[in-house]
Amino acid sequence: MMRKIICFLADNWVGVVISMVLALFVFWAFGFMSNALFSTKFELSSCWAGVAAISTAGVVSLGKYWTDSKHNSPVSEMPNRGDKNDI
Repeated sequence: MMRKIICFLADNWVGVVISMVLALFVFWAFGFMSNALFSTKFELSSCWAGVAAISTAGVVSLGKYWTDSKHNSPVSEMPNRGDKNDI
């Protein structure tokens, strides 16, 4: 079961990321409107601090992937040539 979930996430990672960003925006918009209409005290900046931390980690991992593929792999060969069943 876990292997199927991991394979689904690996095959559909763009859709998963877009769905997560959309859900984050919906929750942020709910908090923003709740603060405006009902004077609640949701801390909206913490949401964007988390996004910034995750984005920074993504950029760092992209740099690592580029470095590995450019300097540690033969020309025209992907750095991770493993089969999907190797997960």
